[in-house]
Amino acid sequence: MEINIDGVKVNYSKEGKGDYIFILHGWGCDLTTYKMMVDILRDSYTVVAFDFPGFGESEEPSTGWDMADYTDFTIKFVEYFGCKSASFIGHSLGTRILIRMANRKELSFQITKMVFVAGAGILSEDVEFYLSEYGKFQAKKEELIKAGNTKELEQLRKNAEGDYAYLSEVMCKCYVSAVSDDLEYMLPNIKCPTLLIWGVNDVLTPVSDGKKMEELIPDAGLVLLENADHYPFFDQPYIFKCVLESFFEINSKNKKLKRKKSKLF
Repeated sequence: MEINIDGVKVNYSKEGKGDYIFILHGWGCDLTTYKMMVDILRDSYTVVAFDFPGFGESEEPSTGWDMADYTDFTIKFVEYFGCKSASFIGHSLGTRILIRMANRKELSFQITKMVFVAGAGILSEDVEFYLSEYGKFQAKKEELIKAGNTKELEQLRKNAEGDYAYLSEVMCKCYVSAVSDDLEYMLPNIKCPTLLIWGVNDVLTPVSDGKKMEELIPDAGLVLLENADHYPFFDQPYIFKCVLESFFEINSKNKKLKRKKSKLF
């Protein structure tokens, strides 16, 4: 499905019925990455997954957005559905938007619960080196484009370290904003119950980030999944499913529904 938010076409899916849960994807992903989460939740909730502008099948923004811009967009997107309250699941990049959104003083909807999966938001110690390497890549790329050297340009992209190798100029600006966004100071202001799910082998957002978030968010609990990396829902799908069902009280909701149905006969 598709809607228009401030002139940007946005691709989304909506399944199920009941209270709303929105899924915010990570960098380089789109709504299809989270099908298993939708399948787990849709019998008990209305689940909305969507592609951020510049990802998947959604249009790019006209200019390079920072994380505040993506937060503004997400709030408007949620408001489109008219729900008074909603829960949220954020993976990696998506967590940055959730942290910022939870720090907004005035929202037209209540944030009921949040799940951070391999959450981003704590600044990496090597971010300056990373951005330096990105700058060198951009300079070399422009040089090769001007020279019309497509062979070396392709090799440069293959050798690039990071997610920026094939990005447009607009999305490169978004990328720089994302990786340099330090939100640690915002974490104590998150008031809703927050579940943190981390893969023990995650090298992109290490477990130390999850432990720090658990320490700083007042009502947070951390679940560590063994033999899992930045995508723990792929590496440990059964355990991930059980954890998600427990947090969102899936089984108890289904039992209540069955009891209501039984009274009809």
